[in-house]
Amino acid sequence: MKKSTILFSTICIVLISFGCGKLVYEVNSTFQVRLANGGEIVQQVNIDIEEVRIKTSKDTSWKVLPTKKALYNLANYGHGVDTAVASGPVAATSIVSEVRFVLGNRSTITIGEITYPLSLVANYEKNMTIKVGRKLNLSEEKVVISFDPRVSSSSDKNAGFVLNPVLKLQ
Repeated sequence: MKKSTILFSTICIVLISFGCGKLVYEVNSTFQVRLANGGEIVQQVNIDIEEVRIKTSKDTSWKVLPTKKALYNLANYGHGVDTAVASGPVAATSIVSEVRFVLGNRSTITIGEITYPLSLVANYEKNMTIKVGRKLNLSEEKVVISFDPRVSSSSDKNAGFVLNPVLKLQ
């Protein structure tokens, strides 16, 4: 009897010791970034998106979302049509403060019958960033970011065509 009481007491002490640790269950929301055309396109503007990153109130650094790496022709995403670019789990109840698109070097613009390389202006370093300020809930949260190609691209005699991104939340 004494042995079973000691064994029972030992088990209780072990369980209580481990049970007193703070249990934290992080609930995730799915955050989806979508891209749309926010203006008119004469021909074609292809944006090479390699990665989508977000900054949240719960993270001190950029978090990479699973991204559909592709060359996105903005002419395909006008008049209410958009496309999913990235989607992934983010801690629910956090606030997504910024979304950053990391671009590759295959972006182009087509004018008439000629396709030209499209490079970012020097101060962007292959990134397009927009402030979001979206509080997440316990389900899926989508943000649609429109890109205005007419205002965002311009011709420069020395650099060819340059991209100075104009992004807006829809």
